[in-house]
Amino acid sequence: MNCSPPVSSVHWISQLHRLQVQDRGVREIQFLLEHADDTILMAESEEELKSLLMKVKEENEKVGLKLNIQKTKILASGPITSWQIDGEPVETIADFVFLGSKITADGDCSHEIKRHLLLGRKVMTNLDSIFKSRDITLPTKVYLVKAMVFPVVMYRC
Repeated sequence: MNCSPPVSSVHWISQLHRLQVQDRGVREIQFLLEHADDTILMAESEEELKSLLMKVKEENEKVGLKLNIQKTKILASGPITSWQIDGEPVETIADFVFLGSKITADGDCSHEIKRHLLLGRKVMTNLDSIFKSRDITLPTKVYLVKAMVFPVVMYRC
């Protein structure tokens, strides 16, 4: 069994491991862990990140899971040395998509803003026939923009 990229949450795995000991069966805990994916570890320093990653590895092993090093990635906002875990190199990346948003090492979000504006423009284009209709009142058209365009443009902003 493998954890999905980048790594599993230390706290979450620790809590699930405690639940297993208290009152839940191994099968239920393994089911929950099998569905843990795309979780992020954040740290202030490279040393702190290494410590967290090793804690994840240890907690995984306690519940019978193996950390998949090939799927583990590192995104750093500054220079970082090459990493190895159990002799396997850990890939360093410049960006990744998490919960639908692109996160970059330099913190640039202009591409996300442009993407949201383009999505809003697409919704407006789809509503074009409604906006051109003389049978629909202006307040209704304004309501449609607020209900259908604004959420697309402002989502996760």
